[in-house]
Amino acid sequence: MHEFEIRLDSPFDLAYFERENSIAVTSGAGSKVIHIIDPNSRTIKRTIKVRDTQYGIALNKTVLVYCKLGKGIIEVQLNGESEKALVSFSMPHYSSVAVHGDNIYYTNKDNDSVTCYDIHGNLKWEFKDTQNLQYPQGISVDNNGNVFVVSRVTNSVLIITPDGKRCKTILSSTDGLSYPRAMHFEPTSNKLLVANENKIAFLFDVS
Repeated sequence: MHEFEIRLDSPFDLAYFERENSIAVTSGAGSKVIHIIDPNSRTIKRTIKVRDTQYGIALNKTVLVYCKLGKGIIEVQLNGESEKALVSFSMPHYSSVAVHGDNIYYTNKDNDSVTCYDIHGNLKWEFKDTQNLQYPQGISVDNNGNVFVVSRVTNSVLIITPDGKRCKTILSSTDGLSYPRAMHFEPTSNKLLVANENKIAFLFDVS
């Protein structure tokens, strides 16, 4: 059921902050801010100015982690008062990020890869399989550290082992995927939400 709608300038990704009951939304190629939305009042309660274009965003305990174009993976307080680079590199357009335990994962469409760093910015592994993984975008992680990633060009979802060495295609175009972009894994129910570019989304049981 449709509950409410807030118009934003070019929104790209979002993260839910349960303790404050807030939703952080990046503005992609639009205005250079992260919006903090209150779902109760259904309003934008504040914005965080970030100077550069931001894409994927995730929650790491009490702070936000996001992909800053050309800069790397950035950590920022929910109130926007402090910001620091966790990993500095030339971050490409349209990258997504996920956090699980002490690991950070991000997608790179320019070289068709998924990369894992620890929370201190040390590289742990990089996964590439250009036959199965092409234009990775949405990314999420389950309770066991398995990494789900959208492969936009191949219209599929892959699952990568926690060590980053192997992958398996678990969803494809036969499941209704057509240029999939965004994804979210719900750990309490083992449900995987996958959204196509054409505004159609699917909910899968991956238990």
